[in-house]
Amino acid sequence: MTLPLENNINTAVKKIAAQRIWANQGKSAFIISAIVLTTVLFAAVFAVAGGFIDQWKQIQRQQYGAAHGGILL
Repeated sequence: MTLPLENNINTAVKKIAAQRIWANQGKSAFIISAIVLTTVLFAAVFAVAGGFIDQWKQIQRQQYGAAHGGILL
C-alpha cells in the first residue's frame, strides 16, 4: 500500500536488479564462488585448529598424567 505522495518502485527495482544479474552472469558467478570458497576455507581452518588443540591437550595429559593434582590448560 502506498500513501498518496509515495511512489511504488518495487517492480522497477526488481526489474533493474534482474537485468544487472543477467547482464553480468560471469561476474555474479565469480562473486558467488568466491564467497563459497571463503566460507569453506574458514570452516576448514577452524576444524584443523580444533583438531590441533585437542591433540595438544591429549599430549599434555600423557606427559603430566591425569592425577587430581595436575593442572590442565
